[in-house]
Amino acid sequence: MTTVAIICEYNPFHLGHAYQISRIREEYGSDACIISLMSGNFVQRGTPAIFDKYTRAKAALFGGANLVLEFPFPFAVSGANYFAKHAVSIIDSLGVVDVLSFGVETNQVEQMHQLADCIASDAYEEKMKVHLENAEKHLGFAEIRERVLADLCPSLPRSLYREPNNILAVEYLVALKKRGSSILPHTVSRTVDYHAKEVLSDGTASASFIRSLLTDGNFENAMKNVPFQASALYQESISKGFWVKQSFVEWGKILLSHLRLAPASSAIFESSKELSHRIANAAVKAKNYSDLIDFSQTAHLTKARVQRAVLHTWLGTPSSFAQASPVYTQLLAADETGLKKLKQIHQNGHIKVLTKPADTHLLCPLGKTQADFCAKADGVYSLLQTSPGCGDEFFRKSPYCVR
Repeated sequence: MTTVAIICEYNPFHLGHAYQISRIREEYGSDACIISLMSGNFVQRGTPAIFDKYTRAKAALFGGANLVLEFPFPFAVSGANYFAKHAVSIIDSLGVVDVLSFGVETNQVEQMHQLADCIASDAYEEKMKVHLENAEKHLGFAEIRERVLADLCPSLPRSLYREPNNILAVEYLVALKKRGSSILPHTVSRTVDYHAKEVLSDGTASASFIRSLLTDGNFENAMKNVPFQASALYQESISKGFWVKQSFVEWGKILLSHLRLAPASSAIFESSKELSHRIANAAVKAKNYSDLIDFSQTAHLTKARVQRAVLHTWLGTPSSFAQASPVYTQLLAADETGLKKLKQIHQNGHIKVLTKPADTHLLCPLGKTQADFCAKADGVYSLLQTSPGCGDEFFRKSPYCVR
């Protein structure tokens, strides 16, 4: 049996995700064990997930995954290089994964490996260090990296490090190479533009479009673009108020009140002195979440970077998290195959897998610190749901297991 890992958000799980799982089973057999390492209640772009992590994990199980583990906060809310590095560290530390499957914009695998070799090299590190130290103020990290890569790898197409999914795919390859991992990469060409604002010609829709339909109350059309079992699950969550509207009206008020009262700090994960000052100034002028992000942006500070910095400023995520790697993960959902694989992980792995949130006492001191911070994020997420919950709501939940 081949064990295949997927690093994901499933925000929400939809037909494109189901397609990736079907491709994995076509290539590695119907008995392949699929482990999904899924972001928790906040996702990479610095926003709350539309459905909570247990709902999304259950949908993934219905969609063909066997075991769903949490990619914990704050590591799941970071730029592409940190995101990939920390996610791959968890996958590799499980001790059972043979293959890492991920999507790409264009199936230029050989060229992606060449680019990953370049980024993993000492020459790249040295050039980036020099350019970052001497960078002109109007240049951001992405522009500097593009210049360095164009210089070191002039024959490679720039689309490889400009398209979001390609960037993340290359970072996965870099992370695997730097760890000397034996895990093999498996690429799946995207059938969906994950930010397209319409249903595409093949009948699929992006996660962004589905979220916008749900937020606008267009539930019927939204449910046409997700697997049937997931549809029933999402509708139940909506009816109970266990979801977060992506207009972020209430969240914007909470953020602005905090930012107008709290002093700016550059000692925040995913932030900087310049960005913290911009956020503080924007909070004075902004009237809602969209204003706050728009007023904080510049040509070299991307929307996603600003959103992450705003979230981490609100939660007080210390910059010290950038120096550590996650030392635990948490079980969110599993079927019989996944539970058998979990036993192997407990025997062969080098990372602690919590089978319920209350097991944090089993962690080392660093693990307890990380888990406590993740619980803090979960506690405020519960307030953002249309039917707000208690601060320990997620601490009291149990994983969804099918035996």
